[in-house]
Amino acid sequence: MREQPENAAAGPPAATPGVRPPGSPFVARAVHLHLEGDASAALAELERALQGKAGLSTAQLAEIYTALGALHFERKQFDQAAEAYANLLAVDPKHPSGAYHRALCLEAAGHWQLAADQFEQALLQEPGRVEAQLGLGACYLQLGAAGRALECYDRCLQQDPELEAAQFGKAVALQLQKKPTEAAEMYRRILAKNPGSEECLANAIGVSHELKDQAAVQRYAERLLSLRPGAPAALEALAGEAFAAGASEKAAEWCAALVQAHPDCIEGWLNLGIARQEAGALDQARQAYQRALELAPDSTTARWNLALLLEKQGQTAEALALYAKLTEQNPDWEEARFRLGYTALQLGESRTAVEAFEACLRKSPDWPEAQLNVAIGYWKSGALDRARDGFEKIAARDPECTDAIRGLAGIAMERDDLQQALELHGKLIDRGERTAELLYNTGLLLQRSGKNEDAVRLYQEALRESPEFCEALVNLGIALQSLGREEEARAQWRKAVAADPEMAQGYFR
Repeated sequence: MREQPENAAAGPPAATPGVRPPGSPFVARAVHLHLEGDASAALAELERALQGKAGLSTAQLAEIYTALGALHFERKQFDQAAEAYANLLAVDPKHPSGAYHRALCLEAAGHWQLAADQFEQALLQEPGRVEAQLGLGACYLQLGAAGRALECYDRCLQQDPELEAAQFGKAVALQLQKKPTEAAEMYRRILAKNPGSEECLANAIGVSHELKDQAAVQRYAERLLSLRPGAPAALEALAGEAFAAGASEKAAEWCAALVQAHPDCIEGWLNLGIARQEAGALDQARQAYQRALELAPDSTTARWNLALLLEKQGQTAEALALYAKLTEQNPDWEEARFRLGYTALQLGESRTAVEAFEACLRKSPDWPEAQLNVAIGYWKSGALDRARDGFEKIAARDPECTDAIRGLAGIAMERDDLQQALELHGKLIDRGERTAELLYNTGLLLQRSGKNEDAVRLYQEALRESPEFCEALVNLGIALQSLGREEEARAQWRKAVAADPEMAQGYFR
């Protein structure tokens, strides 16, 4: 949204010949040089005049400072221009246009409060000067004082109800005051008279979006595109409406049009990536995020989106590198650090995972997912005591946490604590955990405990879940053999060899 409506006056008048007080040859030469197109020489001529200013009258000094201000403003040297007009006011405090022109220079230089103060001074001299009211309103908008800006524009409209600059400023002020309905009506009135106002169309699009008036967004955006093909405000709005409607492919089309018209638009590439990702075109989404990151190497949003996508695509190592960079850029970003730990855990980089999850827990000690994953990290790194302590704390707080029980069961198996391992595996099965791996591990524990009939039953259940589970076939055969059921045992071994011929190695040893 544009927050600074243009003033009716473009700035101080250009230096042009006029009636000069006697003895102003320097100004005359400056005018001549300016007319010849040499503004630098004209400025130099005026500066030379000031070297002998002790002999110049107030009127002559005022003319020189006025000319200096106008030339500096023309060259977009706004601070120098403001200084020239300050000098003018110092020699002639009641100069009829000095305060106004200095305010314009300060406004152009972005010194909003100083400019506002100077516009106020100008209005003390000329209370009815509409241009000064417009400038003051624009400064208040930039300072976030929308209410005071509104007062300025209303005073302008009291003098001229059809003044478009004041109508536009008032609409902006209303929009900033969270009065979208009134702002929309003001934009509509402006566009009824001036349908080609691009600024007004851009703001009307924004306020219509706030009002969820999709038809108005579409209408204004299409009109803006007809005036300015590739207008970012229009393309972004149309993409936003498509996103809101769940039309990811249409959103991608508008975003693609945006980056085609504005290839350096980072937000356009990011939104294109999101749209393509939502549409399921993951490779194209990745390319869009990568392009955004090329344009803005420090963009955390581009890096985050790319990392999440790479992780989703199974490119875990690449995602890990991006998460590491994100945590360097933003040490307090807990979610990025959690993803760093999670991807490190997937890659078997247990130490990195533990460090990441411990950092998360220092910031958020009660984060359940971080507590669980740090315990898994300690387990995978071989720190079984710390892992067990972590799982036990989780299980004590949440007895229904199957992940904690699973971790404790795994540690018990590694420590050859058959009784505890069996007890914990039994808890998991009782709670409905029926994965082939869990059933197989429980069968192993039963077999090692000499309970071969129970082991046979568990192996058979595991095979119902995963019929070609070779290890289960082999161990089922061993358990059957221990029970004297040789033919059944051989049948299971034949299935294992058929499923994986390498199982035949070592058979005759």
